[in-house]
Amino acid sequence: MFRKVNIPILGLVQNMSLFACPHCGSKTEVFGSTSGVHQLCADHSLDLLADIPLHAAIGDDASAGRPTVVAEPGGERAEVFLNMARTIGEKIGLSEPGRS
Repeated sequence: MFRKVNIPILGLVQNMSLFACPHCGSKTEVFGSTSGVHQLCADHSLDLLADIPLHAAIGDDASAGRPTVVAEPGGERAEVFLNMARTIGEKIGLSEPGRS
């Protein structure tokens, strides 16, 4: 649809891509293999901007009005969001403060 109306697509974000068990650390693709998303990106020449994990803290933090990057700075989930923001920033011509 976006291509038909000439709206540029920055890429694809896969939400709830996998669940990391807080007890044993094993990772499970709860909604099935992510290979379909990677194939979709390849088929449509899209970049995969981020794989956002399924984690209760992300929803809890959002409900409390605290983005994950604020609630757990330096954490693994926060880093996913920060990397996604950096990638999008580069795509639209923004640079990080202090970087030229």
